[in-house]
Amino acid sequence: MVVGRVLGQLAKIPFKFNINVRGPFRAILGTARSLQDPTNLIQSVLPQMLRDKPTTTTNVQPQESGSVR
Repeated sequence: MVVGRVLGQLAKIPFKFNINVRGPFRAILGTARSLQDPTNLIQSVLPQMLRDKPTTTTNVQPQESGSVR
């Protein structure tokens, strides 16, 4: 009971958030973007030869064998 009453009173206290962001704005946006989709971050680190290589899929099971269930 006492904890709930104290937490209820604390929830009513107004907080003022004064946040300043200083730094390279593009880098901050890039970091925020890479948290959601790291593709650009990975592409910037990969060597050029790996980026230019086409992606192919390989079938592991030969066609002669039937499908296994």
